[in-house]
Amino acid sequence: MTDWEKLVGKRVLVKGLFDLNELKILEVSPAKQYVKVQYMLTGHVKWLPVKELDADYKVLEVLEDESLPEKVKYLKKLKEAKE
Repeated sequence: MTDWEKLVGKRVLVKGLFDLNELKILEVSPAKQYVKVQYMLTGHVKWLPVKELDADYKVLEVLEDESLPEKVKYLKKLKEAKE
């Protein structure tokens, strides 16, 4: 079980059942039953139940610097430079 309170204000890379997502953890409800997240690729913000988050997502990495789109751009440029 992930301690979502420790991740408030941070961006995390999570693995879902079929894809990767970059989420920003905005807030945890006082009862610690819900987490407010922002999907970084779309900007969509919503409250998710902690049980759903723990069941559907695995935190792969806490992101420090650039966002996922910036990492993708960097990797594409690196690949192009090698070709």
